[in-house]
Amino acid sequence: MLENGKISPITERPLIAKLLILGGLFFVGSFIGQIFGLIIVMFMTGMTHTSNATQLQSQIQALITHPESFPNGWYALMALQWFSALFSFVGASCFYWRFIERRRISDFSSTRVANPLIWIAIIVLIVAAIPFNDFIYNLNKSMVLPETLKGVETWMRESEDQLAEMTRFLTSFHTFEQFVIAMAVIAGLAALGEEITFRGVIQNLLIRHTRNPHLSIWISAIIFSAIHAQFYGFVPRMMLGALFGYLYYWTKNLWIPVVAHFVNNGFTILMIYLYQIKVTETDIEKMESPSFIWVLVSVAITSAIIYWFYQGRVSDRNKMREI
Repeated sequence: MLENGKISPITERPLIAKLLILGGLFFVGSFIGQIFGLIIVMFMTGMTHTSNATQLQSQIQALITHPESFPNGWYALMALQWFSALFSFVGASCFYWRFIERRRISDFSSTRVANPLIWIAIIVLIVAAIPFNDFIYNLNKSMVLPETLKGVETWMRESEDQLAEMTRFLTSFHTFEQFVIAMAVIAGLAALGEEITFRGVIQNLLIRHTRNPHLSIWISAIIFSAIHAQFYGFVPRMMLGALFGYLYYWTKNLWIPVVAHFVNNGFTILMIYLYQIKVTETDIEKMESPSFIWVLVSVAITSAIIYWFYQGRVSDRNKMREI
């Protein structure tokens, strides 16, 4: 039964069913995106001359593990990431929201950003949070599992090293064009797609069914961190996801966490590029752990800005509506 274009509470699907449908659409979208991406990759790297499917599969695996040995390997991997993220995070989530939830895409944001200082506050908040985030990352990285789980720990560290190697390759810029492409894919599309999925869809679904915003925000943040499969960065990414979740919950505008997410990813990419072209001597990838003073300053500034966002939410709560 539909009421005003939406499924009525009486016939509404259970939360677990909705999440399973969303997950299914995500994997379908990811598969379609990889198909499109692989077609582009084949033309970019010359794999179209491969004689059989087995050899093609072997070359694709080699591209993923040793992309530097392929012509246009960097561009090929970026194209693969672009199409995969476009069809999975953006496409599948928007399809679910529009055709399963019967909601408009514009429903992701029920308020407008009236105060331009918000955008400046977001930039300052994300940059100021870096020392504290690095502090948490180093604590998480020093995690040691019990002796009985040493095999698991070895696998986790090997997986982490492989992801780190891939990241280093994708952030090795030889031209300004590559920097722009990385900003579009790693910062721009990732921010848009992941915020639509984890905050726009999953967080809203959880709040709607549990009626517990805090629990919903943290569950969304845990899923957000887990899907990245970076074990030794799990806690700081989870906390970052919770920050994005609260910003969205307080402002009711999805562009707020999208911009915050973009600034977080984009700032790192920018600093890496500036170091590579020798504009700065700071190598952000090899920075030492921040001093305790810098961590305290980071906590003080970020707490003040977070409280400012919270106060804005409280003062405007009568003007906002729940999605």
